[in-house]
Amino acid sequence: MAEIYVRSTDGNNSDNGTTWALSKATLAGASAIDAPGYFIFLSPVHAESSATAQTIALAGVSSNPVLVVGALDTAEPPTDVSLGPTVRTTSGA
Repeated sequence: MAEIYVRSTDGNNSDNGTTWALSKATLAGASAIDAPGYFIFLSPVHAESSATAQTIALAGVSSNPVLVVGALDTAEPPTDVSLGPTVRTTSGA
C-alpha cells in the first residue's frame, strides 16, 4: 500500500506526492497517480475551491479502495487524523 500526500499551501502537481515536502497540490493531482489500495492524505491546511463542478475518479475498487483521509502533516505516514482539509465547489450545478 502506498501513500500520496496533498497540501494546497505548498504542494505542486508536478511533484510525485511521496512526502509532505513533495506533496501534490490538489486531490485531482493525486487521483492522476493513485492505484487500488492507496492512501491519499490531505493536510489539515489543505483547501481547494472551484467555481465549476468537479469529478475526481479514484482508481480503487470495492475490494481494494483508495482511502482519502484528512491527516496531520507532522509525520510520514501520519499518526493522527484531522478534520481541517476542504475540497468544495461554489457552483450550483
